[in-house]
Amino acid sequence: MSPNNIDAILASNTEERTRQLCLRDEDQWFERKAIEVSPKILARTLIAFANAEGGTVIVGVKDRKIQDLRRFTKKINELRMTPGTQYCIPPIDCEVTEVVTSSQGGESRFVLAFSVIPSGQVHHGTDDSCYLRRGDRSLRLSSDEVRRLEYDRGARQFEAETVRDLMVDDLPQKNIAPFLEATGATRGKTHLLRSRSLCDKDGRINNAAYLLFSDSPLVLLPGAYVRVCRFQGNERLTGQSQNIVFDQRTELPIPQAIEQAVQWIEAVIPRRRALGQDGKFADMSVIPQSAWLEGLVNAVIHRAYDLLGDGIR
Repeated sequence: MSPNNIDAILASNTEERTRQLCLRDEDQWFERKAIEVSPKILARTLIAFANAEGGTVIVGVKDRKIQDLRRFTKKINELRMTPGTQYCIPPIDCEVTEVVTSSQGGESRFVLAFSVIPSGQVHHGTDDSCYLRRGDRSLRLSSDEVRRLEYDRGARQFEAETVRDLMVDDLPQKNIAPFLEATGATRGKTHLLRSRSLCDKDGRINNAAYLLFSDSPLVLLPGAYVRVCRFQGNERLTGQSQNIVFDQRTELPIPQAIEQAVQWIEAVIPRRRALGQDGKFADMSVIPQSAWLEGLVNAVIHRAYDLLGDGIR
C-alpha cells in the first residue's frame, strides 16, 4: 500500500472504507490497533511513523472487525493525548479524527485515525526509546542507529525552512497538478503538501516545496539549476583550448529540470548501431540510460541547496 492509498480509503464510501480498514495488510504507512491498546504502545508506532515516512494508525479494529467505541469515551480521551509530550518527545505532528464505519450488521460505528506527518526531528519515547518504521514493523533503534538518524535529519533542516512566508496558493497550480494526479490525493493540495512535509500547518511552504513547484527556484536559491555539457575528447579544457560542444542549462523546478536534462543528454550521448531486443538493428546509447539517469537524479536530489556556487552539472 503506497502512502497516499489511505487518503483514498478514508474518502471512499462507508462500506468500502470499513472493508479496507479491516482487511488491508499493514505496511510501511499503515497499522491497526484495538481500542485496548495502551497510550505507551500506541506512542511507539506514532514515533516510528514520524521518524520514517509518516503513516496512519487506525484504532478500533480487533481481529479485523470494527469495535464499538461508544463505551470507551475515557480511553479515547487518553489515546488522543498520545502524540503529546506525555508520551512523545518532542510532540508529534499528528491529526486525530473520528472516521465513520459500520459493524458487520450494518450498525453505524467509528474508528480513530491517527495521521502522522513525517518529521524533520528525531522523536523518542519518554523512556528515551526511539523507533523507526521498516515495512510493517516499528523497530527500536540502537544508540548508533539513532545517531545516524539524527545525522539524516540534520540534512533536511534547510529544506524544511519556510520561504519568506510564501503560501501554498502562491505556487503555480500547473506545477502541483501532476503531483496531485500521480499521488491520487483526494483532499486537496494543501493537505497533500502538509502530509509530505512541504508546508506547515498554516500553509506556509518550505524550501523543498519551492524547489519542486516554483516556476523558477533560482530566484531565491542560486544553485537550483541543472547544466548539461558535452566535451569533445576525454578531458575538460579551458580558455583557448576549451572543448565544449554542447552547453545548455535549465532553471525549471526539479521535476521538469530532470525531464529537460534527460532530453538533452539523450540528444548528445554517444550512440552505436546494435541489435535490439526486438531483433532489429537500431541506434543505442553507449552508456545505458539506467546508469546516467541515476547519476542525474542523485545529483539533483543530494545537492546542498543552502550552499552558494555552481549548480548541478
